[in-house]
Amino acid sequence: MDDEVGFGDRPAGRRANRIEFVVFEMDDLLVAFPFTDEEGLCAPSASVRQIGQGPDTARQERSHAHSVVEISDNVFVVADLGCDTLTSYRSEGDQLLRLSQTQCEPGAGPRHTALHPNGRFLYVLNELNSTCSSFAVDARSGALTPISLTKALSGTHGNHCSDIQISPDGRFLYGGNRGPDSISVFKTLDNGEVELLSSIPCGGETPRNLAFTIWSSSVLRQSRLRPDFSVRTRC
Repeated sequence: MDDEVGFGDRPAGRRANRIEFVVFEMDDLLVAFPFTDEEGLCAPSASVRQIGQGPDTARQERSHAHSVVEISDNVFVVADLGCDTLTSYRSEGDQLLRLSQTQCEPGAGPRHTALHPNGRFLYVLNELNSTCSSFAVDARSGALTPISLTKALSGTHGNHCSDIQISPDGRFLYGGNRGPDSISVFKTLDNGEVELLSSIPCGGETPRNLAFTIWSSSVLRQSRLRPDFSVRTRC
C-alpha cells in the first residue's frame, strides 16, 4: 500500500473493480483511490464530505462516516454514525455522485452494514441504541426503504454494537456487542425482517470485528483492546 493512503484518520475501505473506496471516520470523508497496475494506490480520484449531526451530543456532534458497502456495480452506501444516515453514491469517472439519503432512527448511530447475498436487503448494526435495522434495496437508484428495527440484546444498557456479518447462505446475521462482550445471532426472514435468536459469549473483550473462516463454518472475533481473537462455530 502506497503512502498516498495517508489522507485522514480511522480509515475503513471496500474494493470494487480497480478502485478502493475509503471512509475516514474523523474527517467525514468518502475517498476513491484507483489502483495502479502493480496493485498500489494512486492519488485520490474523487472525494466527498458528509455533513450533519445527531441528537447524542457526545458522539454525534458531527458526521462520523464509519463504513462503506457496495450494493451494486459502482453504487455504494456510507453508514454515518454521527448523522444517523445511510447515503448512496455512484462512482462515475472522477466524481462521486450522491444518489439517495436515508434517515435512520434518531440517535441510532449506524456503524456497519451487511448486504444479503440476494442483493435485495441491507442490514445495519446501530452502535448507539443497540439495534439492527433492515432495509429494502433499490440497486439502481441507491434508495433504501426501511423494513424493521430489532433490538440486538434483551438488555442494552452499557452496550455499544460493533461489526455485523451475514452468513454466505444469507440465513443468519452476527453482530458484535462491546459491553457484555457477546455476539448476537439473528435469523433473516424472507420479507427482509430479522429475528433475534440468541446472544453468545464472544470469548474475549470488546469484540470490534467479525469474519467468517474460508469454510464458512465458524465466526472469528477480533478484540479492540487486546491482540487476540477467538473462533465460534456458527449456526
